Amino acid sequence: TLAITAKGFQAGGPAKDRQRRHWDDATVEKVLKDAASAAGIGTVRVDPDLAGVTLKYWAMDDESLIAMGRRLATRIGGDFQIQGDIAQMARRGASYAPLVTATRGINLHGWDLAPTVSREIYGMVVAPYFDRKAGTWKQVEVETGLNSSAVLKISPPATDEADAERQAKAQAEACKRAAGGGQVTIEGTADAVPGGACVVSGARRGIDGSYRITEVGHAFSRGGGWVTTLSIGNADQGGETDAVA
Repeated sequence: TLAITAKGFQAGGPAKDRQRRHWDDATVEKVLKDAASAAGIGTVRVDPDLAGVTLKYWAMDDESLIAMGRRLATRIGGDFQIQGDIAQMARRGASYAPLVTATRGINLHGWDLAPTVSREIYGMVVAPYFDRKAGTWKQVEVETGLNSSAVLKISPPATDEADAERQAKAQAEACKRAAGGGQVTIEGTADAVPGGACVVSGARRGIDGSYRITEVGHAFSRGGGWVTTLSIGNADQGGETDAVA
């Protein structure tokens, strides 16, 4: 048996080096480019809708590019990954190509899916912030579209109204992903990427539909060949296809 564990980037490189720096009134694109440059990453791609988002204050306190990128993605509603010499921040909820299909009788090997996970369902996300001009606490409310009376309150408070709105929308999308899903195993494909879409069909009624890919795993064996396992979560899919800059 030959077992190979690999990552899409040089795990032994400076991408995991800890950095100490901060930014004032800097865009997401600038923050990522500065941190990536120090980590030896030559190319940074940011979704156009996220690139110009301005952060009043952002810091890396003995934190690697990998960890900071993931933390920033959670804050602004993105998905961060490093592939080779490219650091990429995609927009969570966007419909990026290519789309992967998992069809019974064609390429679907097996599935373990739950259409609803009640523990993770919230009907609304609330992001509080302090309005300095008015001198009072306010909040932004975003409905998730899920059937629940539970409210998810973001903590700590956002810095301002724009930040509160971004965080609330990001958490609403995260709630949708966690509200159902599971895993599917299909014929091996390199088209499956985290953040992409997977359409399941032929599994059974109530399970079939469009999902968002959260993790991808590949396996090779003499008896089974190349198979790809996808961790997927529920998500509303639009008909348009977006592209990362």
